[in-house]
Amino acid sequence: MFEFPFIIKNSSIVEALPIAAPQKQVYEVIRFIDGLPIFFDEHFDRFLSSCRLAGVSYHINKVTLASLLFDLAQKNGVQCCNLKYVVNVSDDGVDFYAGFIKSRYPSKEMYRKGVSVGLLYEERANPNAKVLNQHLRGKADALIARKGYYEVVLVNHQQKITEGSRSNLFFIDADGSVITAPLGDVLGGITRMVIIEEIQRLKLPLVERAVGVDELDRMVAGFISGTSPSVLPIAEIEGLPLTVPMSVVEQLSQCYHARIAQDKTLFQHKYL
Repeated sequence: MFEFPFIIKNSSIVEALPIAAPQKQVYEVIRFIDGLPIFFDEHFDRFLSSCRLAGVSYHINKVTLASLLFDLAQKNGVQCCNLKYVVNVSDDGVDFYAGFIKSRYPSKEMYRKGVSVGLLYEERANPNAKVLNQHLRGKADALIARKGYYEVVLVNHQQKITEGSRSNLFFIDADGSVITAPLGDVLGGITRMVIIEEIQRLKLPLVERAVGVDELDRMVAGFISGTSPSVLPIAEIEGLPLTVPMSVVEQLSQCYHARIAQDKTLFQHKYL
């Protein structure tokens, strides 16, 4: 699961070791840039929320975790990489692990030209909790590999498009409104939250609803958001072309990266 020599087990940095498959796993993925975790506070709060929703009892001090994660990056010599931290529940008890994982980021060409996205007719049983779902992950990975998509987005039993298999999803319609599925229907990504804050700050029209499959031909543009892709334009969805570049998408991407710079400074002031 982890790619670097050192990991965190409970409250200590140790050499990486084999980890048995858990009965249940609650997890969080956070991106490091310039050796610092991005939106650490927001990820931590979502992690605790996922634990509560999944019925997993675990407590870790936020200041302690911030220090451990920074030290782990230093020890592994990491500057830019994703880190996964998990609570594993098994017959032997509950354990916390954290470590850097294999990370894949879009190329400059993907940001410039957009990416291809497909539809996967699946939905999460508990969309608000970040709980490992091997069935969904396996189906998504298989479809991505077979069709050459960058990502697949989930379609529920009402034929509504909710979110990506590992991302959130936004559309822009002909009126210039930004459309995204409501929080109750999706896992509330941290990138999604920041983007919505920027949409509101810019006073752009925002509509929180799920777009139907039968409405796709009325969408002008779209993008996916997440820890790895940030703000990534969609060139086509299930073969339907969307507009790239789109000024609204480019503006939100610039705002998001400005927020990243602010957050790095904030983490240093609060925890280092």
